[in-house]
Amino acid sequence: VSRVMPQWWGANTDESVQAALDAAAECGAELFLPAGTYVFDAQVEFLFSESGFDGRALTVRGDGPGRTVIDNQSAGEPSFLFRTGNPATDFAWFLTVEGLELTSSTGTGSAGIEVRDIWIGRIADCRVSDHAGDGILLLAELNDFATPKTWTIERSLIAQNGGYGIRLDSLTNELPYNVILDQLDVELNAEGGLYAASEQLKVTNSIFAYNGSGPTSNGGIHVTGIPGFTPYGNLIAGCAFEGNRPYSVYADRAANL
Repeated sequence: VSRVMPQWWGANTDESVQAALDAAAECGAELFLPAGTYVFDAQVEFLFSESGFDGRALTVRGDGPGRTVIDNQSAGEPSFLFRTGNPATDFAWFLTVEGLELTSSTGTGSAGIEVRDIWIGRIADCRVSDHAGDGILLLAELNDFATPKTWTIERSLIAQNGGYGIRLDSLTNELPYNVILDQLDVELNAEGGLYAASEQLKVTNSIFAYNGSGPTSNGGIHVTGIPGFTPYGNLIAGCAFEGNRPYSVYADRAANL
């Protein structure tokens, strides 16, 4: 089959979605979540490996925000976690996530989407809101063979999360991400709109508004250690930093702006 659905395994739960995701990766199919509300009591996770189809590509697709809704009621876990089993030896090439609304009605889910060490990926047409941590979290554990990973996040609403709307970060001193952020609406995230430690970053045609509500929070866009940062066509307004001293873009150890 070219498309696998959780309903083949029963109700709209994390167990059914996990079973469907495992099967989709095994046979090279798309995981499709039809319209409905899916209640997650635990994260849905996939570990890429070097061998087999799952080492090359995976697509998770829904019917769109407001139609396919993931309600993350887990304690301190993301809705979806995609990573390599062993960052030193395993590789993950392509990941696509589209057409989902990821929320946390209990406010306990740590993130909407967490990704670690995926080389090429795309998140599009999503809404991510109300998580205790970051809306979208991209982490790097290893800069494999010094090859930057390329990501696009576009046409999405990321709002009212307890951490950053989007966080591009590293567990080591590597900065492996080449990221394009386009046509995003990032608002009312408590820690800040965007935190980015990245090789190259392009932020275009987006709104960052009213992010950073805490006494030591960050504002609209906070970039650090970036050798290439290109913003244009953005609206950044009403953001706050360190006791509500406002700033739009804060650049620390950044070059070639």
